[in-house]
Amino acid sequence: MAGEGMSVERLQRLADLRDQRNHAHGDRWGTTGQGEWCIVIRRHPDTGERWADLLQWGLVPNWAQDRASPHMHARSETAHELPSFRDAFAKRRCLVVASEFVERRTIGKPRGQEVAFGLATGRGFAVAGIWDAWRDAETSELVRGFAELTVEANSMVAEMHDRMPALLPPEAFSAWLGEVPATEIELRALLRPYPPELMACWSARGKRPPPGEQRTPNQTQGQRRTPAAEPPRQGSLL
Repeated sequence: MAGEGMSVERLQRLADLRDQRNHAHGDRWGTTGQGEWCIVIRRHPDTGERWADLLQWGLVPNWAQDRASPHMHARSETAHELPSFRDAFAKRRCLVVASEFVERRTIGKPRGQEVAFGLATGRGFAVAGIWDAWRDAETSELVRGFAELTVEANSMVAEMHDRMPALLPPEAFSAWLGEVPATEIELRALLRPYPPELMACWSARGKRPPPGEQRTPNQTQGQRRTPAAEPPRQGSLL
């Protein structure tokens, strides 16, 4: 997933952050490519409040012998039961924030085409994630890394890929972060394809369309559709 820069103010509104110490990380936030450091929202271990932090994209289970093969993604259907993810799913959930995600075409043609997806409103969003902390036995270095949860692609993304990130609406944030009680079944129910009518797509090498304009992945290199009515806004997403 790739994301544009996001001001601290936009981030704080998106995730309802109240602690101004998050400013210590700089003026702008954004996610980058595989293996890079990205912004996530998790509960502070001391206060229990929402906290913005930089974690490495790639989860290494705390029991792993080394960090040679970090997990970038985890399937939502099995993350709760696989040894590499089940403890993190139960105890260490987080939100990964971004303004877009990019998928490389594996279905149809042209193979390898990169298409960007985001909310139709142009606002930021949050993806369900899990994290873990791995310590190097020789150097005692502590590495915190996360994995994004994926779900079956909705009808928009399915034109080019069979999976997509598990985008969460704002009303699911509290349960996912553990701020309110939720059973495993209830948490798994939050992980579902995001409604395609609330999303937009465009060529990863082109300009993002104006809010409310609809097109399909197959149209990103051709004609645009007639602009559609702006979809309803989702809570406090930017």
